[in-house]
Amino acid sequence: MMAESALAHFVGRWRAIAALALLGSICLNVAFASYIAVQAVSRLARPMLRTMPDEGVGAPDNAIAKFAARLPRDDADILWEVYRTRKPQILDADAQAESARLRVLSVLTKGELDAGALRAAAKEAMDGRMRKASLLVETVVDALERFSPDGRRQLTSQIHLRMPKK
Repeated sequence: MMAESALAHFVGRWRAIAALALLGSICLNVAFASYIAVQAVSRLARPMLRTMPDEGVGAPDNAIAKFAARLPRDDADILWEVYRTRKPQILDADAQAESARLRVLSVLTKGELDAGALRAAAKEAMDGRMRKASLLVETVVDALERFSPDGRRQLTSQIHLRMPKK
């Protein structure tokens, strides 16, 4: 009789501990699921990039879009206006660089590697990318000349915050 009561007491305690462990596990799972859902919803609610206004065809340059996303609305509009004036040149430089990149791949796929042709195609690809980068810098500099003082201050404070401390 004594053994049965000790066994019943042990099983009762084990069930209570198991029930508490199960309840704790459920609570943790709900907490983790809530955290993941909040993170996913907050990413959907605030897009990382501001798209170019009134742009029907073609995606804006990613670097310009990231830059514009950090600016006040009026200054971002100025940046997009300047970008629109240079967009044909930027797209042309990008197309030339892509064409040269494809020539590099074409040279690489041939049986005999022509080092001279490879160097020429690689240099042409680099020149195209450099031309595009130069046009993007000119676009930003031209836009910065027209930004409001508050927009420039906001931009410099963001850049200052991202710089490593020495």
